[in-house]
Amino acid sequence: MDRDFAPGGAPANIVSVLNTAINDILKSAEMQANLGKLGAEAKIGSPQDFSAFLSTERQKWAEIVLSAGIKAE
Repeated sequence: MDRDFAPGGAPANIVSVLNTAINDILKSAEMQANLGKLGAEAKIGSPQDFSAFLSTERQKWAEIVLSAGIKAE
């Protein structure tokens, strides 16, 4: 399991508890309203879903940066 936002070696049960808590917060009416004000929506899912999303985003943006010739200064 990829743990992009937990310390390396974090126990799977801790990652699961955190995932459940974060998903519960994202489902709350208050969070939905706040995200809606920003034109955003929550993506509820598993740690594996989030890892796959990040992998896809990294690849997409790396290709954009390379094709645009963007360089760090």
